[in-house]
Amino acid sequence: MRTDWKGIFAVLRLNLKTVLAFVCIYRLITLPAYIQAVSAGLKLALSHSGYSYVTLGNLGAFLLNPWTIGAGVCSLFLGLLLLWIEAACLMTVYESAAYYRPLSLFHIAAGGLPSAGTLFSRKAWGILWLILAEYTLLNFYLIFWVLSRVKPVNFVMAELMAQPIGRLGLVLLAVFLVLYTIPRLFAFHYFAVGQRSWRDSIEDSKELFRKHWKRILPPLLIINTGIMAAMFLVRSVGVVVAAVLTELLVTRNLALAVLSQICDRITLAVLFVTSLFLAMGNMGLITFLYYRLEGHVGRQEWWKGIRIRFTGISRRRMIAAAAAACGISSFFIFDLVYNGSVIGPDILSEIQITAHRGSSGSAPENTMAALETAVDEMADYAEIDVQYSSDKVIVVCHDTNLSRVAGVNENVGDMTWEELQQLDVGSWFSGEFNGERIPSLEEVLDYCKGRIHLNIEIKNIGRGTDLPEAVAEMILERDMTEQCVVTSVSLSYLEQVKEVSEDIRTGFIVAAAYGNYYTNPAVDFISLRSSFATRGLVEKVHEAGRAVHVWTVNSAREVEQMRQAGVDNIITDDPVRVRNLLYREEETENLIGLIRMMLN
Repeated sequence: MRTDWKGIFAVLRLNLKTVLAFVCIYRLITLPAYIQAVSAGLKLALSHSGYSYVTLGNLGAFLLNPWTIGAGVCSLFLGLLLLWIEAACLMTVYESAAYYRPLSLFHIAAGGLPSAGTLFSRKAWGILWLILAEYTLLNFYLIFWVLSRVKPVNFVMAELMAQPIGRLGLVLLAVFLVLYTIPRLFAFHYFAVGQRSWRDSIEDSKELFRKHWKRILPPLLIINTGIMAAMFLVRSVGVVVAAVLTELLVTRNLALAVLSQICDRITLAVLFVTSLFLAMGNMGLITFLYYRLEGHVGRQEWWKGIRIRFTGISRRRMIAAAAAACGISSFFIFDLVYNGSVIGPDILSEIQITAHRGSSGSAPENTMAALETAVDEMADYAEIDVQYSSDKVIVVCHDTNLSRVAGVNENVGDMTWEELQQLDVGSWFSGEFNGERIPSLEEVLDYCKGRIHLNIEIKNIGRGTDLPEAVAEMILERDMTEQCVVTSVSLSYLEQVKEVSEDIRTGFIVAAAYGNYYTNPAVDFISLRSSFATRGLVEKVHEAGRAVHVWTVNSAREVEQMRQAGVDNIITDDPVRVRNLLYREEETENLIGLIRMMLN
């Protein structure tokens, strides 16, 4: 074992910079692209299943829908194919260590891609199942963490972990993966390097494991345990540092929201890096053991001399490759963040928070100041109201008459855009906002794109108007269908929006909870007065594949009632207070409590 450890670390050191550069570049390119592909498949499945949202109530029916199954199979196949390509490339680079060969990024790809292509030429489809089992086992905790935080699967996981049979099931799954995967770990090498048939590769791998399991299991356990321990340590240190800096630099009312955002990003970054080292470490270890135990290069210590051959990728080529990868990756990431995605914030938070008319408790409603405050206060959505000026400019204003916010007895629809711009709609709220103007929807969309999601309520200005179409077209022009929802008290307005684009999500504003209005195909969610939102109603709406937004919730009692009812989005004048009421518990009132909460 002493000699083996020298060889293991020598193999892992050879080409380390190149391997790390390759895996980072490969994943930075493929991961955002894969998310976009899965997002497109999910959107297709939703559109053909008759659901607008996936909720706990309709999850079973959605998963059994043929379109969902088809999209799921395609997404799974694509993901496994990408993992196999990565594994083949890693095998290529670690295989070179047996012959003292440092490799460049080009050589890794040139050697790995043809090897990955044997999956098709030799029709070894069983590789994909083993890839699935192996990556699930090696990333078991990482997968569990993600599934515990993504809606609606997080509710399923919570129920599963609350039941003894559920916990037992997870343990049995882990045991099965261990027993199935570990004896087959060398099958990829027998297949790709030894040129055996897939069936023979499986049998040869099992035989090698049976003979040498005492030399295989200890390093496998130690390396994986070490990487996971390092992940926990780095994440814990990051959370503690973030909590201390937040406590020192951020005001108390925003501390929880800021810390939550920072810790989510720390966790995602740590999980990403951990997955890289798990892939690199395990493939390097397995490759070493394959060559060592099979004796392909004799029994001599073939890794000796590796240290002096540590050259790898040149700085110039590494910078060029990294720049190209960053460019491609940035395109996909920019599209995900700036234009939004079906796989977006809706599935990452239990209850979302919408700033009513912007953060109207802190700034004059429906103004740029209110929207800027909503962004600063980290609201998930900002709700605004739109209507036409007399010259058909779409303006952001709630009241038809301007007496309350501007002090003039005039209707918005009777004034031109130029005339509206002469009005002060901020001084009524506070002298701090003297001179605040009525913004146009165009101005609001341009500011909010990539910053905050919008709930655009179209005011009911009567039949025969083209305002719904104009709003929808403006959203499409800016490619903001994933960042905007459109709501109205008029069902016909929502139908007009859907005629322009089925992709724009629409919400029906109802003052009373009667009838099955939420089953209308033009309605993706309902926006309901909070006093009507009961647990039973929310469950019925969820079963129909719709979400529930409630307004206007400001008191602690209402917030708790909405949490118990299981609503999806709370519309409030004070998003910071509602967030603290939703997620802050008594023990989080101090630094230690905040750290404990973030580490859970």
